[in-house]
Amino acid sequence: TTGDWVVMAGQVGVRDHVHIGDKAVLGARSGVSNDVEPGKTVLGEPAIDLRDRKLQLATISKLPEMRRELKQLTARVAGLEGSGGRGTAEAA
Repeated sequence: TTGDWVVMAGQVGVRDHVHIGDKAVLGARSGVSNDVEPGKTVLGEPAIDLRDRKLQLATISKLPEMRRELKQLTARVAGLEGSGGRGTAEAA
């Protein structure tokens, strides 16, 4: 069911038996498979809260750098564990 004053942008898909609350906004090309609370704005496939989607999109560009850093930190931890935890003062 669809509440009052709902905005559905272009190419939105909504699964059967999903309730869209009053004044909800479904962003373009969203795939809605769960109920949407009144007043919420959702975006994406699967459709999630707009703030969460913005955070995901902002984080994607940082993934290569984060991956390199994780690899370096993993190697550093493995080195510290291999030395029995006796790292230098600089390593701490």
